[in-house]
Amino acid sequence: MSDHLAILKPVYLRLIVEGVKTIECRLTRTPKPPFKSIAKGEQIYLKESSGLVLAVGQVEKVVYRQINDPKDLETIRWEYGEEIMAQEQFWQSRRECRYCTLIFLENVRALAEPFRIDKRDMRSWVVLDGKQGFNWPENAS
Repeated sequence: MSDHLAILKPVYLRLIVEGVKTIECRLTRTPKPPFKSIAKGEQIYLKESSGLVLAVGQVEKVVYRQINDPKDLETIRWEYGEEIMAQEQFWQSRRECRYCTLIFLENVRALAEPFRIDKRDMRSWVVLDGKQGFNWPENAS
């Protein structure tokens, strides 16, 4: 089992912590993480874009979908849109995506002591391998 780091816009992170947004949707043009690299029971650290790691949660369930035409994306939107809580711009900007990972979240909680990590790349999702390389605090959990 792996831990994961998800980078989120502040509004979406807040909605997840409040329990309003219960599915994190990642759409990509190529099959990159989290597509086929996350499983039920794994832990996800939630980091604000250009900010701190503010929360942690667990994966309740994962659904993978390949998007072969625009109808597939619309189906995902109508089937899961209320739980994804994405704005119109999100859906429009991802019309060219071909891979979808739907991550159903549970046990999300704000960290008592949010922390900063040394992440300088542009990845919005990281499969953590021992958390090395980010100056990860030893007491983070």
